Amino acid sequence: MKRNNEVFIQKSQIIFSVILGLGSINPAAAEESSTAIRSVGAQKCGDVVKVLIENKDNEVVANLYTQWLSGFVSAYNIDHKVFDVFPIRAPGNQILRFFVSLCSVNADINFVSIVVAGLKAVEPFQAVKPDDLRSIEVEGTKYQFYKQYIKASQLYLRGIGHRVVADGLFGAVTEAAFRKYKNEYNLSGPPIPDYTFLLSMIENKE
Repeated sequence: MKRNNEVFIQKSQIIFSVILGLGSINPAAAEESSTAIRSVGAQKCGDVVKVLIENKDNEVVANLYTQWLSGFVSAYNIDHKVFDVFPIRAPGNQILRFFVSLCSVNADINFVSIVVAGLKAVEPFQAVKPDDLRSIEVEGTKYQFYKQYIKASQLYLRGIGHRVVADGLFGAVTEAAFRKYKNEYNLSGPPIPDYTFLLSMIENKE
């Protein structure tokens, strides 16, 4: 399971190292992209990944996919009567990275099917009602996580032997546990419960 998880995460990291070198485009291209994005849910996952790679210098395309996801998640929240099913509030690219990572190993499945499956997978970490946000700034980027998600992450770490207190707070001991976990599972990024950690936790809980 651990080895499969490493391959799963590494494939998504390779894709995103290509996708997220972003620049800018002209207004005409932005309008064309905005129209095309309406049908993104029906696209095959492989096509979604292909579009993002082909437009790696186009920040508008990445933003449009992120906006589509945000709208879908908002509707999902209303339908399921929860405050926010996705446990990472900011930055916005975390939600795109999460779902395109799932797409990268499910190329023949419709994007919307992967999004629905992914949201069901993160339900144990959702904010059922308004929850406190915890902000963590790393190298100039502000991350925001719901307190309940940090607590769930701490409980997961405790369950595999890390000595952390499941209080929903992000202190030095919790940071050290995230760093150790990410090193052990060869996950990139800072020692926080970002999308790579969320994917890994879901995979290893199955």
